Amino acid sequence: MSALSRRDALRALGTATLAGAASTTGLTGLARATTPDGASGLTGNLYCSPSCVLTPTVTVGPYYFDANLVRRDITEGKTGVPMTLNITVVNTAACAVQQGAIVDIWHADANGIYSGYAGQPGGVSTVGQTFLRGIQMTDNTGVATFTTVFPGWYSGRVAHIHFKIRTSSTTYVISQLFFDEALRLNVYRGYAPYNTRTNVDGDRTLSNDGVYSTGGTNASAMISSATLSGGAVTANLVVGISQTVTGSEAEAETMQAAMQPPFPNPCNTITTVRLALPTNESRMYIAVYDLLGREVLKLHDGPLAAGLHGVEVDTRGLAVGAYIVHAESATLRLTQPLQVAR
Repeated sequence: MSALSRRDALRALGTATLAGAASTTGLTGLARATTPDGASGLTGNLYCSPSCVLTPTVTVGPYYFDANLVRRDITEGKTGVPMTLNITVVNTAACAVQQGAIVDIWHADANGIYSGYAGQPGGVSTVGQTFLRGIQMTDNTGVATFTTVFPGWYSGRVAHIHFKIRTSSTTYVISQLFFDEALRLNVYRGYAPYNTRTNVDGDRTLSNDGVYSTGGTNASAMISSATLSGGAVTANLVVGISQTVTGSEAEAETMQAAMQPPFPNPCNTITTVRLALPTNESRMYIAVYDLLGREVLKLHDGPLAAGLHGVEVDTRGLAVGAYIVHAESATLRLTQPLQVAR
């Protein structure tokens, strides 16, 4: 039986419930909070900017798995520019920091390689490894801190770090954080092992990164505030979670379910498919199939909130030829053709 046929069975399976299905959760980026006397602070209640910027939810990417590793130091001996990453989670409804939120991050090493997957650039396999993945809970100031290394690039993507923020068993947001161009190039040109690679500038910038561009006018909310000092980076990102539908997610009520064609297409590295959902889906299965209906690449299996989503497709492990990107839930079936070229 083909994988496409097996997808029909999903409708008969019990599916995970997406908490708050009647009101989609959203991610909001906040300007750094200041107290009335001008002293900056991120502890206790925040004096929020009256204009909160929606940070779009973007693709989980092809390299996520639930490593379930609660730890602050995620390096596992990986070399690179040391980095301290502070993620502050804010409950925008209460305008206060969110204690006890679960922050899950994962990213590539200095050579652009992720742990836990085969078929990566250069034929590298890291199956069974867990480097540069970890989970922390936010403390009483709403901050989760990780010790890691600055991420490297891989073909088709600018440097980025994936993150998922949850409270209890509810996923509030899946997104990615990015870095200022000047800082990124200072790291890549000035420090090993980045500057020993063939293309020390990488082959993407923020302006032509397919995932960053899915954020539209609000994409800047995904750029971290980072500094390079003494050969180490400190990066900070403030994100907000809310049970109130805001921004583009509020427009979901007027959307029609749709999948846009991959861009770029044909593709030889990474392409992005945009998915519009008018309602929350408790389980959405997205995968790539060959023309015989065989699944060749799983992209997502789990809840997706109403709104716009960019789904990243890494085609480097696929043979040249024609494929189908297919998204399916209990009520939807959406398909677009994909051509892989070299």
